[in-house]
Amino acid sequence: MNTVRLAIFGGGRRVQTFYAELCHWLQAQQSCKCVAICNRSPEKVDHFAKQLGANVYSTPNQLLESERIDAAIVSVSPDYKDRLAQQLA
Repeated sequence: MNTVRLAIFGGGRRVQTFYAELCHWLQAQQSCKCVAICNRSPEKVDHFAKQLGANVYSTPNQLLESERIDAAIVSVSPDYKDRLAQQLA
């Protein structure tokens, strides 16, 4: 089975709690690898990214130009999520 390469967009409370636990569990199952986290304030996700072995980016364009991803978790503000979803499609 191929490992799914996952990116996370956002770095708020939901990402740091719920999605952090989910990513750790998925990586323990060897079904998924969190390869990148994008947050407009990269310093807010540095610790979390290091725990997962993920790269950190400050813009979606940087992440999408640098990483090959299979899936994404989008946890950003409502006024931004639609635009990001279009970029990911």
